[in-house]
Amino acid sequence: MPDPNPSDAARDVCPACGQPIPLPADPVLGEVLWCDHCGAELELVSTEPIRLDLFEEEEK
Repeated sequence: MPDPNPSDAARDVCPACGQPIPLPADPVLGEVLWCDHCGAELELVSTEPIRLDLFEEEEK
């Protein structure tokens, strides 16, 4: 049976609630994701290393 959480899968933790956030196979800098646990809107701010931060929409 395959491991549901393979160690090579890209992931980070939600900065709002600390729960793990699985990332797409090919994450893109600036991509916006949502935490399934708390609903926080997150932005991928670094790909090397992987780092998520709370998304803040720019005011125009």
